[in-house]
Amino acid sequence: MKGKSYLSLAILFALLAVLAWLWPIDRTPPQVQIQPVPGKYHEVISVVLSSEPGASVFIALDDGQPMPYLSPVRIKRDTRVGYFAEDRFGNRSTVQSASYAVRLDTEPPVTTALPSGGKFFHPVSVRLKSEEGAVISYTTDGTEPGPGSSTYTSPVAMRRDTTLRFFATDEAGNREEARKETYLITLDSTKPVTLAEPSGGLFNSPVTVSLSGEEGTTIHFTINGSRPSTGSPRYSGPLQFVRSGVLRFFAIDEAGNREDVREENYVIDSQPPTVIAKPPAGAFGKPTVVTLTSSERGQIHYEMDGREATLSSPVYRSPLRLAADTVVSFMAVDAAGNRSPVVTAQYVIDTQPPTVQPRPPGGDYSGRIRVKIEASEPAEIFYTLDGTTPSDRSSPYQGPITIEKNTVLTYLAVDRVGNRSQPRSQEYVLDSTPPDTAAQPPGGTFSGEVTVSLVGEEGAVIRYTTDGISPTEASPRYRGPVRITKDTVLKFYGTDDSGNREEIQVERYSFDTTPPSTRIEPDPGYFNRPVSVTLVSEKQGTIFVRRAGVNDFTAYAGPFVVDRTEKLSYYSVDSAGNKEPAQVAEYFIDTIAPFTLPFPAPGEYNPPIILELKSEEGARIRYTLDGSQPSDQAPAYTKPLSLNDDITVKYFAVDKAGNREKVKTAAYRLSSGIWRDNSNGVFIHPSVIQGDYLWVGGTEGLFRVDIESKSRKNYTSAKGLISNTVKALAVDRLGFIWLGTDRGVSQFDGKNNWVTYDYSDGLPSNVINSVYVDPLDNIWFGTDKGLALYDRSKFTVRTKQQGLPSNNVTSMTMDANGVFWIGTDAGLLRQEGKKTRIFTTADGLPSDHVLSVAVDGRWNVWVGTLGQGTARFDGSKWVRFSDAQGMPKVTVNVVALDLADNKWFGTEAGVYKFDGRTFTKSTTEIYR
Repeated sequence: MKGKSYLSLAILFALLAVLAWLWPIDRTPPQVQIQPVPGKYHEVISVVLSSEPGASVFIALDDGQPMPYLSPVRIKRDTRVGYFAEDRFGNRSTVQSASYAVRLDTEPPVTTALPSGGKFFHPVSVRLKSEEGAVISYTTDGTEPGPGSSTYTSPVAMRRDTTLRFFATDEAGNREEARKETYLITLDSTKPVTLAEPSGGLFNSPVTVSLSGEEGTTIHFTINGSRPSTGSPRYSGPLQFVRSGVLRFFAIDEAGNREDVREENYVIDSQPPTVIAKPPAGAFGKPTVVTLTSSERGQIHYEMDGREATLSSPVYRSPLRLAADTVVSFMAVDAAGNRSPVVTAQYVIDTQPPTVQPRPPGGDYSGRIRVKIEASEPAEIFYTLDGTTPSDRSSPYQGPITIEKNTVLTYLAVDRVGNRSQPRSQEYVLDSTPPDTAAQPPGGTFSGEVTVSLVGEEGAVIRYTTDGISPTEASPRYRGPVRITKDTVLKFYGTDDSGNREEIQVERYSFDTTPPSTRIEPDPGYFNRPVSVTLVSEKQGTIFVRRAGVNDFTAYAGPFVVDRTEKLSYYSVDSAGNKEPAQVAEYFIDTIAPFTLPFPAPGEYNPPIILELKSEEGARIRYTLDGSQPSDQAPAYTKPLSLNDDITVKYFAVDKAGNREKVKTAAYRLSSGIWRDNSNGVFIHPSVIQGDYLWVGGTEGLFRVDIESKSRKNYTSAKGLISNTVKALAVDRLGFIWLGTDRGVSQFDGKNNWVTYDYSDGLPSNVINSVYVDPLDNIWFGTDKGLALYDRSKFTVRTKQQGLPSNNVTSMTMDANGVFWIGTDAGLLRQEGKKTRIFTTADGLPSDHVLSVAVDGRWNVWVGTLGQGTARFDGSKWVRFSDAQGMPKVTVNVVALDLADNKWFGTEAGVYKFDGRTFTKSTTEIYR
């Protein structure tokens, strides 16, 4: 037994050893290798990833999700590669990334030789140019260049006949086809040739000169103008000329051949030229020719359009002819490139003679005067006083001229450029006319004390009396206003500086303190057309009137037309200044016929019907109940009418202005009372009555309920309905039932025939919230994406862009006057013809999300809202209902009216009925 125990332990240890060998504990994450290394490439590359045996490698390109690496990845564009590995023990390496810039390039480079091959009579330095980064290989012995050929790094010197062959290899490895250029060079074998770069010439800044000769030559030079020799300095590097100088040089080759001394003259000119214009700027009396001249050889640039001259401006080649005012801008550039400053010269070409004006002008004057002669521009003025034509020898004008007798003044002017005005004349006649004096105010009738001023020409002396006696030289001289308090005869005359005496003037002053009275015609009141208004005062004077919209009174000038309602104010002021108290007259201009509304609206009701006719205040209503046309002798409406039979009422109104309304008709039909028994409870679902049947929709399709027997029939999608979720119902004049669902529209003839319409037929959406049939038998569909009108041939869609508050149309109705009410989730739209208005919570709605809308027999508009109950609009304001009236703030999906004008509300909390005073919750069973 003991031996068997040891054997069992040995086997157990052996098994553990095998397991440890087969399943070692490893916590080291694997390493990942990637080839090729990240960097720039000019060809498609294959990226290879590798790791330790048994490890799984994952790869992600750019910002993509990691995926298992299965095979090399081809990269054709710039790419960032993310990668990591996970071994069989779950150890995961850190995520690494490698970026590859791949620029595919398959076009070989193009290399050019400068200069190109040809015949030369001197050594040539040849430059090879190719694209950036390309390597150029070349030979000069005529052999085909290859990988082992010379690599171009600097210009290649050609001193004898040579065939240059070359090609380039770009960074992508594209290799150009080998090209060749042949250089035929004829040299004097006895003498070397030295090149000076640049050659001598004219420079506007210091210049650096390089000398080059064939290999092995020695170059000697001087820069002081002396002849160089072998003892002169040897050229070892570039020479700089900071001022003008002469470079002389020669070369000796290795064989001792000596070049003839050559020289290059370097002229350093850094001074800009000067440029002038002849004639200089100024004023000229005729077109002139301007010549531009530079102090040095070169070019002159100019502008004549007001711009400043630049190197891009036209080059001056010939004199400039100026025929109008011109600003010339010019500059010079010498042969060395130095620029002069820009010069601006303004030339005024004045061919117009000056105008001359004497002040004061000729005319009649009471005594001597001083005349000043003025010219329109600086000019010399010449004049005569005897009527003869003036010339340059006539009297020059130097200051004002004194004229003491009748005189003809003749004058002309010559401006600074010689333009001469035409001679002009002015005649001065000294005064022999007596003065003219006046009393202010003049005589008349006054309401109280008056202060009279006597006025005349300057310098005149006025004598006067107030007792009716004619004034003389001994009478008082007027020195200030005269105070008059009673009836008075004022007499006066004036004498001027020349002794001219006026005839005696007479003004009579009397007094009146009684104010006037004004009459207006016609009498104020109501008119149905514009009226001509006349104002008449009992006394002479002025009538003042103030019309509507005007702040101040204005003088009445004659009859005027009042064409709209207006309040007038008026008064008179007589010639004595007595003022009447202001009076007021109001004219009511009413050209619009009154508008009469019947309550309830025409339709079907339970008997009896109490009919009210309402029109504007003061209007008289005439009516008939037998269908005949009412006249002015028809009964006058004084109190509500009780209707117990089907009746057609015709009526019209005449307002206080006499405007007559067109005869209107309202038809009333009395019902047997079906609604009283069968309306309760169905309004929580869309429903409509058609004859003896009640159609009810819901989430189980369409139900037809027999009103008498209460039997019902169910129609679903299996029988042709487009969807079992019925959201809205309506019946047209032909008896077709239109059903709005969550998948489109179904048209049902009530028997077996179905027609469907959806988005593909023109509907804006397949979700139909409401259906309405208008008086013209058009079908309207409210959807969650707009309002659709179906005219039996096509759909016309209206959205927010055409004025809807929202594209989600939830409900619709139209009143007897054709006013269309449209409920949306952003308010209620009222549309009458082209006039629209949107009601929201800012106007009194409980919520902007309107789910249902109806108009009752009193023309009130009722709405049901999302989570905020119901509200009523009476044409001027909204009334909201709450728990106090029996209606909680709940979601109201349906608002409906019965033939007794009761209001029914289908809500999430059940059906509520409003009888005009209170809300009560219905307990009648709901059809299901």
